[in-house]
Amino acid sequence: PADVQRWLDAWNSHDLMRIAALFTPDAVIHQPQNSQPLSATTMLPFFATVFKAFPDVRFESVGVTLGHGEAASWEKVTGTMLGPMTEPSTGRTFQPTGRRFEHVAAMRLVYSPDRRVREYWTIWDRAQLQTQLGLPSGPSQGAGNGPITRADIDRWADAWNSHDIEKVAALFTPDVSIDQPENSK
Repeated sequence: PADVQRWLDAWNSHDLMRIAALFTPDAVIHQPQNSQPLSATTMLPFFATVFKAFPDVRFESVGVTLGHGEAASWEKVTGTMLGPMTEPSTGRTFQPTGRRFEHVAAMRLVYSPDRRVREYWTIWDRAQLQTQLGLPSGPSQGAGNGPITRADIDRWADAWNSHDIEKVAALFTPDVSIDQPENSK
């Protein structure tokens, strides 16, 4: 939890150098609005635009799960769109709406031995965010499958809760790769 609190404190400071210090020089940052992963260098200009567009953005812990060398963090993120924001994947710039948002985002943090983040993934409901901000919906990203829906989540939970291996196996594509760092096999 101390690493996650350090993470939250840095983000809530809006201090780009403090945020950069959380990451290794070769860090890889995956975010849904960026078509390509960010690096430790390219993340700084991106996050600077986020803080300009949402000067009151705040991150609050909702839950944490710790693993060996990694953590999952669920965070309530709130803010008001008071500045322009350019969507990196489309280049489209949205003017400030003055509207507030609130959503829960999920983060996966993979640490290096020196306790800095070497890989970072985040996801959230982009359609919900766009609706709250009064922005037009953008094209869905991914392999043409559209956004994940509540029905998708329910199907996932139902399969796992059924304890039926065939239902669980049907959730995955044939080329799936499953990363279980705690599993030595």
